Amino acid sequence: MPMVRETSIREAIGHALWESHACIGQWAFCACLAMLRKALDLWSADYRDRHSLTFDNTLGERDNLYWRLRKIASANVLYQDSIHKIIDGIRLDANDAVHDSSVCSGGRAGTYDGPGIIAIRRPFERLHALVVSLITTTMPGVSVVYSDESRWRSTPPEI
Repeated sequence: MPMVRETSIREAIGHALWESHACIGQWAFCACLAMLRKALDLWSADYRDRHSLTFDNTLGERDNLYWRLRKIASANVLYQDSIHKIIDGIRLDANDAVHDSSVCSGGRAGTYDGPGIIAIRRPFERLHALVVSLITTTMPGVSVVYSDESRWRSTPPEI
């Protein structure tokens, strides 16, 4: 049985961001997305509570990650572009269908040439950096500790 403990929302967010970064290093991109979603879900719920965001059911709004991000983006012009890129990057939609039957291409690059490998990892690194920037800019006190890059796999795992 794994040992887990309850903690502050800030520590949980920091841990999820660390996990997502570690997943990039292990070519586990779908796990990276799951951890980014977790961090954003915790952050957006905290933001909702701190800023008294409400949702209009008659307009189809729901209190889920997608709608919280949309509300935050519409209220903050400085975050709109980043949040829309994040919504697209983590594949969210209004129905909260984020757990469809899909897998990532981690470990299945089909090639071990440098440019091919970097091309697979780079979009996840950019998305991770965008999420970290949004969260740390809007939630002082969140500490993000990155995984040790020396432990990253330089090539995808063998199939």
